[in-house]
Amino acid sequence: MSEITYGSAQQIVQDFLLALESRKLERIMSCFSSNAVVVIPLSIDGRPDPWFTFEGTRQVTEYWTNAVRSLRRIGFSRKELTVSADATTVFCEAEGDMRRYEDGEEYRNVYVFRFDIASGKITRLLEYANPVTVANFGGGAVVENLHVPQ
Repeated sequence: MSEITYGSAQQIVQDFLLALESRKLERIMSCFSSNAVVVIPLSIDGRPDPWFTFEGTRQVTEYWTNAVRSLRRIGFSRKELTVSADATTVFCEAEGDMRRYEDGEEYRNVYVFRFDIASGKITRLLEYANPVTVANFGGGAVVENLHVPQ
């Protein structure tokens, strides 16, 4: 197991964000471990349980595949990264600037991501976004596009 440093943890997150902005699925997935988990903790109905949890390569790949297929533009600005003292967790606050394929509608939200990192890969990603903004963008349609059958 390789030791992770502040700089390498920051680079892993920057590589992921660039891969996501490029909408290249292979590059996105190369950032994740084979047992990675992606959690969307905030739901549009206000319940305290996570809205979605995607576990393992298949579900995580399907989640990002659906995101890339649904959005013709994925961008982030004002990115601020904070790395934990042991470099195993990175937080990123960013403003999202996206556009839907279907009708070209713009989708702008504020995101806070928590990345847990081990052996040079993302093992867990928590994606926090304003659920009111998601709902106004068409929450039901967003749910259908991002849902991965169990």
